[in-house]
Amino acid sequence: MVQVNDRRYVLTAVLLLAAWCMMYSEDALLGGSSGSGSGSGSSGGRWRRTVFVGDVHGCAAELEALLRAVAFEKGAGGRDRLVFVGDMVGKGPRPHDVVRIARAHGALAVRGNHEEGLLAWFRRGRPMPDTQTAHPIKPGYAASVASLTEDDWRWLAALPLWLEFPELRLRAPWRLTGHDAEATASAPLLPPPPPPPQFRHAEQRLCGRSEAGAGKGGVLVVHAGVAPGGQPLAEQPAAMLTNMRSVDAATETVGSTRYGVGVPWAQAWAGPQSVVFGHDARRGLQREPCAVGLDTGCVYGGRLTALVLHADHGTEPRLVSVPATQDWSGLGHNAHKNKA
Repeated sequence: MVQVNDRRYVLTAVLLLAAWCMMYSEDALLGGSSGSGSGSGSSGGRWRRTVFVGDVHGCAAELEALLRAVAFEKGAGGRDRLVFVGDMVGKGPRPHDVVRIARAHGALAVRGNHEEGLLAWFRRGRPMPDTQTAHPIKPGYAASVASLTEDDWRWLAALPLWLEFPELRLRAPWRLTGHDAEATASAPLLPPPPPPPQFRHAEQRLCGRSEAGAGKGGVLVVHAGVAPGGQPLAEQPAAMLTNMRSVDAATETVGSTRYGVGVPWAQAWAGPQSVVFGHDARRGLQREPCAVGLDTGCVYGGRLTALVLHADHGTEPRLVSVPATQDWSGLGHNAHKNKA
């Protein structure tokens, strides 16, 4: 016969197990194990396709159009997985709807510099007007401030800085199909960069080895950039992961948030992981052997772009884009092109 003390022990064990299961499910829903570091996008062989979406910036109508364009399969029977490269909110008209769509699709995402800016303001107690002189909330965040719910804030705060998909492959050299030619022509907001220099690590690109070794490191998602040279992600500052655009051509290790310094960091990235990123609307669509940049300036009147990778490694990656319905930033596609 079970004694009272034994019953209490069993009941306690059951409650602890239930609490652990709830915590595990919540982490899976939020797309990462920690709001400050990394998350894993892997979940066995369930997913047929993974759809990576560039910077949305609150442009919900364009996001809905893009999901239709890729024929995204949502729901219990769906086999598609949705991943955002950050900057889902800020600047655009409907940030709450973007977050709502992401959560309804069970999407994964990383934090971008605009999520970082909003969350910093949120943690300061949401002052309005914001009198902080160092990094006050930007006027373009007004729609985000007005529309985001408490659940939205919690979801954004739990996003990691990077996500890893070791089961995916982005082969290099590689060709992308299905991408509207107009998008390639209109996306860059800066003049084409000069031919890339001969980097020290160029001949050692692990992600670029053909056939057996191609893409052996899987896929890494980060908002802005990763410093080449082998520095562990955990040791790279969050400000660089969410803001970096360029590296010093001589050292390949010094990151910069500016355009006029060095060269695009993606040109120097040698793997072993292939990187999918956003943030760099002025350079537009970037297709390097080991990195793909997806920010094609939707909020500035450009396009919203997705990269579609198949679980079947024999199927070529595909780019799909839709045009912006208008300029939502107040700058315009051409006006932003001339800004420093």
